[in-house]
Amino acid sequence: MKSIAWLVATWFGCGRWPWGPGTAGSIGGLIVAAAGFVWLGLREPWQMALAAIVLTPIGIWASTIASRAAGKKDPGEIVVDEVLGQW
Repeated sequence: MKSIAWLVATWFGCGRWPWGPGTAGSIGGLIVAAAGFVWLGLREPWQMALAAIVLTPIGIWASTIASRAAGKKDPGEIVVDEVLGQW
């Protein structure tokens, strides 16, 4: 479960980018949002807001596990909050 938590918390590795992990996470989130727009037809703002609301508990779970594993309160590589904030 730790590996899944790290995958989500770092937004599939975006948070491991050495220069501006938060920016990399935000860009990764925008790419997923654009893909949702194109392929899933998520055209209304409320649809992305709903996706963010649904994924927030998963992001909290993943961030908690990853933070504890890293031994830090707010590790820079955890960027799922930037992703969901973009949405």
